[in-house]
Amino acid sequence: MKYGKEEKTYSGITTKKLKNGETAIMVRFKYLGKTYPLKNFTKLFNCTTEKQAFDKLNQEVKKLLTDGKDPFNTQTKNLDYYFYERYDLMIKAKKWREDTTANNYLKFYKKYITKPLGWKKLSKIKYTDLSDILKSISHTSGTQHNQLKKILNPIYKEALRRGEVDTNPASLLE
Repeated sequence: MKYGKEEKTYSGITTKKLKNGETAIMVRFKYLGKTYPLKNFTKLFNCTTEKQAFDKLNQEVKKLLTDGKDPFNTQTKNLDYYFYERYDLMIKAKKWREDTTANNYLKFYKKYITKPLGWKKLSKIKYTDLSDILKSISHTSGTQHNQLKKILNPIYKEALRRGEVDTNPASLLE
């Protein structure tokens, strides 16, 4: 009891004074068998009190996690999004013929890239991920290896221009 008022404490939710003088509501919790690291709910969700953070956690964040969505991800666009956006753009601009180039790229993408990388954000894809794909298709011809670079390189170049990524792992491919 503090000054005649009873303060309610919330498990895993704390108020922290930052170096710049601001206060932040920090939350650490366990849900569906996974422990989530300390998250700044003031920065992520504009929570200014522990009660607001508690309500946000239980009413929205846990619901999103149950639905399979990541509420802490600020960039929701993944490689699939960028590939299909580029695919549509190239067909509309008539730079790829739908019955040849576009069809070949789409088949290659679905067969080799979608499952291992399609769900990842561009910034999370590393050279080792691309190298693993090349190893998995080592039994195929060299044109298949080039196709990986032809598909990913323009996507990364555009992302570099937009400032969404710092490096282009596709440019490192031989």
